Amino acid sequence: MNLKRGQEATVTNPFQPTGHKGGETGVVVATSTPVVGGTPVDLVQIQEDSTGGLSTVYAEEITRTRKD
Repeated sequence: MNLKRGQEATVTNPFQPTGHKGGETGVVVATSTPVVGGTPVDLVQIQEDSTGGLSTVYAEEITRTRKD
């Protein structure tokens, strides 16, 4: 997982049933890798820009937003 706390991220590949549609943006507030059924799963918690709420997504669902 290459996302770190404080980085901006965008949901680009939403899995269902997470409820994301894609395009949601936010700031990474935490990352974790719990083991589920014997398999490690990379999770990222973001604070969404639009609502200020916290969402936990799979790392594969999001990409780092680059500021140019």
